[in-house]
Amino acid sequence: MDFQCKDDDLLIIEQYPEANLSTKYHFFYDETNNIRKFYLKDNRFNSNCLDNFVLGGIVFEEVQYFDEQFISSLKLQNNTEEIKFKNIAHGKFLDCLKSENLMKFLEYLNSKDIYVHYSSFNLLYWSLIDIVESAEENCDSNNIYEHDKEMKNTLYSVVKQNQKQFINLFIKYSYPNIKQEDIQSFIKELVSSFYKYISDPEMHFDLQMLKGLLELAIENNRLLFLSAEEDYVLLKDFLQEYLRPIGLFSNSVHIFDEEAFIMGKMKDIRILKGSRELKNFSFVDSTKERWIQMSDVFVGLIGRLKMYLNKNSFNEIEVSLCKLNNRQKDNLRLLSRLLNK
Repeated sequence: MDFQCKDDDLLIIEQYPEANLSTKYHFFYDETNNIRKFYLKDNRFNSNCLDNFVLGGIVFEEVQYFDEQFISSLKLQNNTEEIKFKNIAHGKFLDCLKSENLMKFLEYLNSKDIYVHYSSFNLLYWSLIDIVESAEENCDSNNIYEHDKEMKNTLYSVVKQNQKQFINLFIKYSYPNIKQEDIQSFIKELVSSFYKYISDPEMHFDLQMLKGLLELAIENNRLLFLSAEEDYVLLKDFLQEYLRPIGLFSNSVHIFDEEAFIMGKMKDIRILKGSRELKNFSFVDSTKERWIQMSDVFVGLIGRLKMYLNKNSFNEIEVSLCKLNNRQKDNLRLLSRLLNK
């Protein structure tokens, strides 16, 4: 099967004029929260819907040789075969910031000509975007897409606060596979869930706009992207997250940790950029590649950060950050410096 990479280059360069996509970088990857498939079963999600699947790790231009003395500085147990996030930090995000080994890890990356990269994929958010995009398909105005992200974000916020209600709704209508005869009743029940939020000044405009688009979908009896799908399967896999950087940085080398499920899907795919077949990637046993091990630590930390942000309000975050001890503050500064770099 052929997979044609989307031509994202111009869009990226338009947003980030200094971005250099043609240079040969060396990307190393690991992942966290890889549940492989997200679906509804027994009146619940099969995994925590506030988790983010994170794929990313270490990247550099000039080849970097790993300093094994760094491993010695961590004072790990003698039988530790490879560096894992669990060797570096434990607990929730704020607890991880208490780790001395995390400080050593962040200082090491900040001191070298090494960078980090990641994509973060929120399970619940990406399960909902087809509702908005299907509603948009019923409107002829191109201006509607100016508010696309805001409508998606607001819908995510509503569902996030009412998970049980929406799980029941989705199960009732076999979401995301809405039958033609159920479209109108599904939309009416969905819209009715907006009413207690529609007076909220932060949500009002976006919910009113989405409500109007969904009412057009009732008239047309059409939800284009919510049909011919598999009942209750919200996300089939994360294959696109692996394919996208391969195509975007087509002159670079992409080295992934071995992941049998994805490897099985990719073995029969020809990845094309235009007429050019891309073979710029490989899967490697993490025990044989230190940079994949370092990637494991980095994405593990980002996964805990995303969960912290997903579960706490702005005010709760503000209060908790004021209570950090000195090491937590230092580690947060080091992480911020690494991300800015």
